[in-house]
Amino acid sequence: MGCDWTAPVAGQPRLLSHRQKCRVGVVLMCRPAGSGKSTVARRLEADGLVRQAAHAACVTPETMFIDTPPAVALARVEARRHAHPDGFHVVPEPAASYFDSFERPSPDEGPLTIISGTT
Repeated sequence: MGCDWTAPVAGQPRLLSHRQKCRVGVVLMCRPAGSGKSTVARRLEADGLVRQAAHAACVTPETMFIDTPPAVALARVEARRHAHPDGFHVVPEPAASYFDSFERPSPDEGPLTIISGTT
């Protein structure tokens, strides 16, 4: 299977280099609400990756860590509370504790890409 290359989203840098795109098997993302997971998923789709729900076997996972300050993520969740049909109110103190207890991944765990969650 070959690797084609598509243009990035206007004004956004590519998240994956051509080399990375050709070797990506599965991208899993895990961060609290408001961190930018859906935004990053849309950018990866624009770069040519396909979003699907499927079990994967025999792949080398690569962690894509979305580095978003807690205040930014919590502000996003609050801003979309009334603008989205599934919006919900997040109590700041317990929500902040999710960030405090989230263990940042390290390169010792395998391939790691860190993406800014503020752009």
